[in-house]
Amino acid sequence: MAGDLDEVESKILQVRRDPWEFLKIVRTLDQIDRETPIKSFPVHLKYLELFTKVWTKCRLLAIPKSRRMKLSWTTIGCYTWDTAWHVGLHNAFVSKKEDDSDELVRRAHFIMQNLELSGLPKEFIPRFEYTFNKLRFPELESTIQGFPSGADQLRQFTFSGMFFDELSFWEDPEKTYAASFPTLEGGGRCTAVSSPAPGFFKRLVFDQIDQKSLDADEIRPKKIHCPMQGVKLWKNPKNQFTVLELHYSADPAKRSPAWKDAVKKAMPL
Repeated sequence: MAGDLDEVESKILQVRRDPWEFLKIVRTLDQIDRETPIKSFPVHLKYLELFTKVWTKCRLLAIPKSRRMKLSWTTIGCYTWDTAWHVGLHNAFVSKKEDDSDELVRRAHFIMQNLELSGLPKEFIPRFEYTFNKLRFPELESTIQGFPSGADQLRQFTFSGMFFDELSFWEDPEKTYAASFPTLEGGGRCTAVSSPAPGFFKRLVFDQIDQKSLDADEIRPKKIHCPMQGVKLWKNPKNQFTVLELHYSADPAKRSPAWKDAVKKAMPL
């Protein structure tokens, strides 16, 4: 019995200390899959484990990515872990519109409601409360709060961390980013995830946010780390963002000619 208790205690400590261990007990919701919409988090995908390790170490992180790489769920999972196991945090989920940001917060709520405990006691999960655009952990005084993009939305706060979702497609991302300076300068975390598109996010990725041009040349630094297929990693010298570029080939299931043909048939030229 004592051995079993030691094993449970060790597992609890691992989950609380390491976001990847937390993601191992996370379930996600795939609304496209009618048969099995609720799925265990895909821990077999090595690029997601790499992302989680980089997220843990790098306060400022930009991720230009291909579509449907499961980065939104992974980033939400990391911030949910951060908020659920630490005292006094205020993390922001920022998206294009208010309803979009609430969708991100509801995903965090779904995660907390559907953890795969596998013998772990329910009592180790902190109490949480969801209201529109807010997930609170009242006993920890920690909160995830959703915001629509816009300078006026963020200016009054200094956050522990910010998740910018699909930054390329906001109406005025530069002003929103500028309004977040108190968080960035104060040592807070910022994770910007987006499919590639011309504009401010591209300038952020290629370290050209100080340029007047609305777009940026794709000039990568000379020193780029390629830890695995489909992944490029570098550190911007000026804005200090670490960039983790994810091509769809990072997912082994998306490397075959058959997969590419199927995608081409379903999309416009």
